[in-house]
Amino acid sequence: MQPYDAKVVQNCEICRFKLPHNKQGRFTSHFEQIEKIIVDLLATT
Repeated sequence: MQPYDAKVVQNCEICRFKLPHNKQGRFTSHFEQIEKIIVDLLATT
């Protein structure tokens, strides 16, 4: 297992979106938005 490094390119496996880093929680924020969209979609079906 490799140690986490916020400077490494972050890849979203859900939508294939790539962020050059996770500084300031950019990838984390992206993932939270995707999760909210998925929960909303499941709630409407």
